[in-house]
Amino acid sequence: MIQSSENASHRKRDREIDELHDILNDGHPARADQIQSFSLEAIFHPKFDNENRQTQSIRNQMKWKVDTGEGYLEVSLKHSGYLLLWSGGQHYYSKNSTGTAFTSVGELLLRQHFFRAWYSMNTSENHYQECSEFLEKNRLTLAFEVVTAVLGQHGDLPKKDFLILTAVADKSVPRFYGTVEVLEFAQRYRLPHNDLWMHATLSSVESLFSLYDTIRETGLAGNTIRALTSISDAHASSIYPHVNFQGEILEGVVIRYVSFEGTESGKYMEKLHNLDITSTEILKAIPHDTPMAFEIMRKGMDVCLSKNHLMCTSIRDVYDNCVSKDGYDNLTTRVGDVIDDILKKTDSSRRITFRNPERELNVPKLATSVLRKKSNIDDETRCIASVIVKLDEMNAIVRYPVFQEQNGRIFCTIHVLHDKTFLSYQKKMAAHDMDLYRGFFIELNSNQHVKTPTPTVNQYDNTKTQVNNHVGI
Repeated sequence: MIQSSENASHRKRDREIDELHDILNDGHPARADQIQSFSLEAIFHPKFDNENRQTQSIRNQMKWKVDTGEGYLEVSLKHSGYLLLWSGGQHYYSKNSTGTAFTSVGELLLRQHFFRAWYSMNTSENHYQECSEFLEKNRLTLAFEVVTAVLGQHGDLPKKDFLILTAVADKSVPRFYGTVEVLEFAQRYRLPHNDLWMHATLSSVESLFSLYDTIRETGLAGNTIRALTSISDAHASSIYPHVNFQGEILEGVVIRYVSFEGTESGKYMEKLHNLDITSTEILKAIPHDTPMAFEIMRKGMDVCLSKNHLMCTSIRDVYDNCVSKDGYDNLTTRVGDVIDDILKKTDSSRRITFRNPERELNVPKLATSVLRKKSNIDDETRCIASVIVKLDEMNAIVRYPVFQEQNGRIFCTIHVLHDKTFLSYQKKMAAHDMDLYRGFFIELNSNQHVKTPTPTVNQYDNTKTQVNNHVGI
């Protein structure tokens, strides 16, 4: 029975591959010599390094900057999940791939979240599409931590399946939104931001470090959250409280310094307090015991089940059905296939991506070739190509899986295999260099697929939000 299921799954993939081969061949896929430029498709924060660093020295720097009014400390909870990137439309990515069980499950949970947050099929779909169009128009990528019981757990088994917005990337600069911007954006669409605590006075910072030392080995979520709330200067509450959705087991907290970025500290903190109030109001409108989308649908509270496969789906039921039918072999792929079929039934058309080793390009050589054009390339292309060339010169172990869509659009991921490469790259960075991102997807633009207008030189002058000091449990 297991063998039969695996063969059926492989036959399905083979049919899709054959169909896409025909589409790609009809569309005359681009050759290496036709690639004219690069553009950012999806990015996530560079990896920060806490190894071999003097914690006390970092704390002293943080205290000094807070005490002099330059910025504040932000505390957030670490969740046990995996990275999902969304650049609008059906452009979903996991850390180093796309079109997988991880992206399908993530998309399902996000679309179900919109339903739960707005409590109406039509309204939720309108907000989802509005958010999607805004991302595409403004070249933004949203990063989520997807917490689910069906695709492996890093810690305790979560009580429910959900996702948390962790970052917003503006690819046109590129930069990542600061705290105020993330909260404003999240609240506009009722996206599930993390619990965030802000510490803007020396006394609250000292209380924070004292608490950190007390709970770092034994702290549970409930006690930690209550303590953080009692000592912070502001607290933005999440739609998905950790205790109710993840559980009491806390993977850790992240403490980072955030600059006021030239804004007067009092005005900045006033904004945070207002966002604090709004987050509380949203949580009152969508309390933690609000049913999940599939629970609402199964009670028949909205529209007919037969027309809303996506909203009716419990991924845990999908998982259990796959296990009971064919056991645990090839389970992740089979769960992904089921979710993918549900998405196809829901949408009139679906984005198809295909990875074919025979068509893979030598991306480092391509980047070198593009850089030789010098004045004929835009700044975004130059920055991306320089990252690739620098990694090649470092002899870093990097893979560049190339994907193609049915419309001929080509993109790839810069997949760094060893964490130490991030630190080595950072040490070699010049002021004008682009960061080496975790979750790093680029589009390879041919003369058949012209890229959108690119930023000016000044915008690509390594402008970054100041969040470079971290202390984590």
